[in-house]
Amino acid sequence: MYVKARRVMSMLGPGLMYAGAAVGVSHLVQSTRAGASFGYQLVWAVFLANIFKYPFFELGPRFAAVTGQDLLCGYKKLGNWALILFTLISVASMFITIAAIALVTTGIIQSVFGLHFDIDMSCSFLLIAAFLVLAFGRYALLDRLTKYIVILLSLTTLIAVALVLGKTSPVPAAEVTGRVFSFEENKDVFFLLAFMGWMPAPVEISVWHSLWTVESQKSLNNRKSLKEVLFDFKVGYWGTLVLAFAFVCLGSVLMYGNREEFSFEAVSFSGQLIGLYTRSIGDWAYPIVGFAAIATMLSTTLTCLDGYPRVAARAVSLLRSKKQPGAGAEGPVAPFRLYLFWMLVLIVGVVIILFGFVENMHRLVDFTTCVSFISAPILAVLNLMCGHKFLRGAGQSQSRGVVLLSYLGVIFLGFFSVYYIWKVLL
Repeated sequence: MYVKARRVMSMLGPGLMYAGAAVGVSHLVQSTRAGASFGYQLVWAVFLANIFKYPFFELGPRFAAVTGQDLLCGYKKLGNWALILFTLISVASMFITIAAIALVTTGIIQSVFGLHFDIDMSCSFLLIAAFLVLAFGRYALLDRLTKYIVILLSLTTLIAVALVLGKTSPVPAAEVTGRVFSFEENKDVFFLLAFMGWMPAPVEISVWHSLWTVESQKSLNNRKSLKEVLFDFKVGYWGTLVLAFAFVCLGSVLMYGNREEFSFEAVSFSGQLIGLYTRSIGDWAYPIVGFAAIATMLSTTLTCLDGYPRVAARAVSLLRSKKQPGAGAEGPVAPFRLYLFWMLVLIVGVVIILFGFVENMHRLVDFTTCVSFISAPILAVLNLMCGHKFLRGAGQSQSRGVVLLSYLGVIFLGFFSVYYIWKVLL
């Protein structure tokens, strides 16, 4: 039993890092808000977002396992236009994304430990601490930390759900007075699109996953078969779906219909969020809920602060090179100092945003997630092109069902992106 458990743990890595990046703002904040505002009415959105984005996320680890290259090499082979397009989208979104994540993470830490420091300064210290972890621990430490953090946060979250469902009496349908979602209400539609924008995660994380898969095999000397790589991916991907349902459930059971609304300020929001659980379960559960929330956001902070600079450094190295990555060759390796440079640029940019422009946490989160949703169809098409052009010839392309689902996914993401723009312009 012990030997089998160790073997399973050895197969897990980038898939759990993906989960660590995904289960953050989209789950802890947006999923809980969805349940609190609309009960279980938006469960369909959770399901559809995960189903229709699946082919694009699955392609990341599959591409890396089959070709030995990350998806950025695939974009380079499509043409510099594809690599430049992805890089521009990534760089344009990374500052506001990390700002939103840092704000939520710091708010939860301050709320749990009863701290009252300046939120912007606290976010800066958090980012510096994360920078030191990644700079000195590198990929190996990130892999180990994320693996255990994600497992622990999953267990504590599921325990919290079980305790809430066991302690809370269901409210009769006739007594429920919560809001009803309506496509006629712009406010509801904008929240829906923001909710799906990061559900389960932005599509660009598929590129991070491919980079982590290649880095895992190189840094940890951990060669995995395609079957093992996909097992790791599926554990992380479908695990985030379960946790999304869990957070919607918590928001619905504890808050829907009681006319209480979340604060727009990070620390107050975090206090409300954790207070929901302890009021229903009991004060003794505060450490469980608090740890789950902190672990959720710390894993997201570390993985996202690693992912964006890793992508930027890799993209710059590929764009500088005049040679195309050959079959089985990973292409020019991005120097570690270039990775650190981009991380510092990212942190400086985020600090400027936090000190100069952020006043409303919800507005920042919703704007960030909507930007991700609008860019999702573009990134989905790039992934679809890479899979069609470079995996089919290797005989390792996705199944016909998944390929069909990818075409439907592009239509799904494209429709809602156009719908959002149309709503904004009205």
